Amino acid sequence: MVVSIVVCTRNRADSLRKTLASLAAASVPAGMELDVLVIDNGSTDQTMAVVEDARAALKNVRLEQEKRQGVANARTRALRLVKGEIILWTDDDVTVPPDWIDGMTRPILQGEFDAVAGGVRLGKGRERSWMGTCHRSWLASSEGLNAKKPGRMIGANMAFHRRVLAKVDRFDSQLGPGALGMGEETLFSYQLESAGFRLGAALDVVVEHDFDEGRLNRTSFERIAKAMGRSEAYIAYHWHGVDARDRYWRVLDAYLRWISWCVRGWFVRGVPNGLLERRLQAYSRIAYWRWFVESA
Repeated sequence: MVVSIVVCTRNRADSLRKTLASLAAASVPAGMELDVLVIDNGSTDQTMAVVEDARAALKNVRLEQEKRQGVANARTRALRLVKGEIILWTDDDVTVPPDWIDGMTRPILQGEFDAVAGGVRLGKGRERSWMGTCHRSWLASSEGLNAKKPGRMIGANMAFHRRVLAKVDRFDSQLGPGALGMGEETLFSYQLESAGFRLGAALDVVVEHDFDEGRLNRTSFERIAKAMGRSEAYIAYHWHGVDARDRYWRVLDAYLRWISWCVRGWFVRGVPNGLLERRLQAYSRIAYWRWFVESA
């Protein structure tokens, strides 16, 4: 049986090299053949050379291009090219454990689920004492997922059977990095469950998110907060049918809450300036309701 592993990438050659090395070190269950697909979404660095070098240890790796900007377009391109019965996904700044392939595919092969949300934790040295659940979740930690009913998958560690593609065959190109910024795998999760497929969790199969530590600053977190708010608004409107006729008042309320938390943040010790969790959440809500205003 063929299992496809997909990694979408853009200008992260150094971290991609580590990801591919961890894939090469992962155990392959008996009777399973791997199809490793790297989708390059417009890299200008050494991505091609990294994939070429990886072939020495990862024989069935291939590189394909997706010129349309956005990870959702890259993911959809992968769906057209994968050969496997099961499709495994990780990111280009992730390290997978040796038992990753077996742990993520077994619940699907045993007929428990059609799709699986795996565990994600922050890479070594990337945890900070001031972080809360929201900070870590925005950095792709899976700690907010329910082990019995996860509700969504995280792109850094997810899997599904290709039968899902009969009803859900693409990722929304308006979502994810390169577009609104987040949520392409979240909406895909909602769509597959709505189509009658079973989504389960394998949160004990944990990958490490080895993101650039330069992201641990106010500018980066505000960018994430804005992307999260806008992406959630898009999903709320197009999927959940949220009625936002009072959007102008909501924007005003969100700004007032944000200002309040900015002031409170001055008196909170141990949290860098601008990184108080409640402040960032309020900033995200501003972006959420502004999306409704701008899209009216």
